[in-house]
Amino acid sequence: MEVYSKSAAMLAIYTIFVYPFLLWIIGSVYSYREKRSYLTNNAEPTVTVIVAVHNAESAIEAKIENLTNNNYDPAKIDYLFVDDGCTDGTVAIIQSNPLVNLISLPIRQGKERALAQGIAEAKGEILIFTDVDTLSDSCAVSKLVRHFEDPYIGAVSSYDIVDYPQYSLKYWYIIYEMYLRSLESKLGCSVGVSGSLFATRKILCEEFNAGSCSDLEITIICAREKLGVITDRAVKAVYKKSNTASGELSRTRRTMAHGIFTVINNYNILNPYYGGLYSWQIFSHKILRWLLPYLILAAIVSGAITTVAAMSYYVVPVTIVSAILAYTFVGLNVRRAINENICCFLMAIFSVSLAIVTVVRNKEIGAWSPTKR
Repeated sequence: MEVYSKSAAMLAIYTIFVYPFLLWIIGSVYSYREKRSYLTNNAEPTVTVIVAVHNAESAIEAKIENLTNNNYDPAKIDYLFVDDGCTDGTVAIIQSNPLVNLISLPIRQGKERALAQGIAEAKGEILIFTDVDTLSDSCAVSKLVRHFEDPYIGAVSSYDIVDYPQYSLKYWYIIYEMYLRSLESKLGCSVGVSGSLFATRKILCEEFNAGSCSDLEITIICAREKLGVITDRAVKAVYKKSNTASGELSRTRRTMAHGIFTVINNYNILNPYYGGLYSWQIFSHKILRWLLPYLILAAIVSGAITTVAAMSYYVVPVTIVSAILAYTFVGLNVRRAINENICCFLMAIFSVSLAIVTVVRNKEIGAWSPTKR
């Protein structure tokens, strides 16, 4: 039991601490930025912004206003909304705005297939993908697009900001994820981009698999093509947390399952001969991260069993009672934080389990419902 506890703990420590430390060391020695040409910020290629929508009546007006209120040359940008079987007033609102274009799918097919249809109809050299409930500043488009002046860059991600309270594990998870991407960006090899807002070259999107996770697959395509993927901290993508636990569970399960499907469909990228540095990164950043809740749970449970076995018989109930009393007498806010974080951890385990079951059953994730925020 002690061996299992130590093994799980070591893998968890590697995933959380050692991997970013190694990234920092490598980034201190080598940085792709040293090889980049000077960016003049004058490059203005044609751009198409693609948004897949399904029953987003409450958010669509704010999204259109936010998108169209930017400082990019209006003659070089267009906005394409893909209606994935909306049954509310979303389509009518989109049609009432002359600044945006609409594609309506005949039947509901799911977000990734909606995006694929948008890609097929897009006219821009650079494609920007964004979610309907994500807002950004008026310079976001120009900040994203400027990086493509460098021919090495294949994709650019925004920096996520979500309104979780600071005591929440979710809050620190997102901070940690953004920090990891910043370290990876220094190497020009970020694993994953923010599905809420990212940009890429249209020619790369022709390789998209409609059943895969576009924000992960684009980084695999770039790694295969020896192109860089970076996160621009100056581009803030702001969105709200889910209103319900069931909505968050569904979103997390869907995201993880899509990600696992994507890795399976591109399994050869795990071979360092084909993937190079990215093979190590996707294993450490994605695969071990998906398994992290299990690793932490295994370390806690096996460690607890080992500790209890070594205790005197009367120490165990005393420890349990002391923990209960301590929990009872701490402040209400502390108890709320403890409860929420325990639920968050358990939900992470449940989400991973559901995602794995979905993959094992080979159940395709098609239709989707936007998370209520």
